[in-house]
Amino acid sequence: KANEWYEKAATHGHPAAQTNLACAYYDGLGAPRDYAKARAWYDKAAAQGHADSLYGIGLLYENGRGTPRDFLMA
Repeated sequence: KANEWYEKAATHGHPAAQTNLACAYYDGLGAPRDYAKARAWYDKAAAQGHADSLYGIGLLYENGRGTPRDFLMA
C-alpha cells in the first residue's frame, strides 16, 4: 500500500516520494526488483537536489545494478 501512495506523490514531483519509490524498485519491496525504474525515479529526485537519491544512484554504480560498476571520481 505504501508504494501506491509513494507513486501518487512521486508523479506529482515530490522528491522524497520519488526516492522512496526508487528504493522499493531497487530492493524489490512491494514491487518487482527493477533497476531501470529505480534509476529513473532516483534521477527525477536528484534533479531536484534530493541527497538520498544521489546516494542511491551511487549504489547502482557501486554494485553494478542496471549499469556497469564504476568507481571513477571526476
